[in-house]
Amino acid sequence: MIDLAHWIERLSMRVPALAGRVAGAADLAAAAEDAVAPPAAWVLREDEQAAPNERLQGPVRQRLRCRVSVVLAVENVADARGEAADADLLALRRAVFAALIGWTPPGAETPVELAAGGRLGFDDQILWWGDLFTTYTWMEQTP
Repeated sequence: MIDLAHWIERLSMRVPALAGRVAGAADLAAAAEDAVAPPAAWVLREDEQAAPNERLQGPVRQRLRCRVSVVLAVENVADARGEAADADLLALRRAVFAALIGWTPPGAETPVELAAGGRLGFDDQILWWGDLFTTYTWMEQTP
């Protein structure tokens, strides 16, 4: 399993626009209720999927796919339709990609890859976006 504190720390340190504005959240609703002013990011554990056990005897050993979302909120009051916020979002996503893609978090086996991304909403001049990242690790359990 992956510790999200490492993701939060890495984004805080590597993305200057997010310094002090990166937090964890249980879900998108919790992120939306947070009082942090945009630009901001929240790191959410999406899911983990285990492959079948590789061993017939002894300790169980399974490869675990871990997916983590980074939800971004950007605000630009220059227009009510969000076009200016979209330009700000693009710059912020590039910085997040530079910080995460290719990085191997502590406890992971593989570097982080981008899996998907999409707009989550636009409300009160705040554009919400989520990017989904994937990495793999091993889970071993002795009976």
